[in-house]
Amino acid sequence: MHTRGTCRGHATRELSGNDATPSAGTVAFLGKNDKCPRSWKLLGESCYKYISIAATWQNAEVECETMGAGLVEIDSQAENSFVFTMVTAAGAGQAWMGLSDVGTEGLFLLPSGQPPTFTKWQPGQPSDGAGKEDCATFWPDFADRWNDVRCDIDRPFVCEQVLF
Repeated sequence: MHTRGTCRGHATRELSGNDATPSAGTVAFLGKNDKCPRSWKLLGESCYKYISIAATWQNAEVECETMGAGLVEIDSQAENSFVFTMVTAAGAGQAWMGLSDVGTEGLFLLPSGQPPTFTKWQPGQPSDGAGKEDCATFWPDFADRWNDVRCDIDRPFVCEQVLF
């Protein structure tokens, strides 16, 4: 789950009576099932969006941040399966998630700097192939398991926005 604290979530308020227009800087989510922005998918207390436009790992993180989110931080098998289904449904070969060992080789951390509470590496991964594989991807060839790859390759990605 993306919990880094730098999330730029949207303020919301319930509309009633003659109050049909939210005030400046406010986003209204109308209806019981409209917790997530349009085209985002809900699981638990987070919204998820698959982005098909490929970017490097760092640029993907920045793009998620511009949407008030971060690269997805997987913290359970249920979340892993949910996001993996999004990736495979899109026909993506691989997709970035929020996990890397850029700071210290072999120590994979979330963008928040915290260690993950859940991992699902493919056996033999992470491998740090050629000493340059530092960022984690979902990889359909590995079923619902993960692989480490070079961070400077453009790939699609999944953003996660925690609901407040």
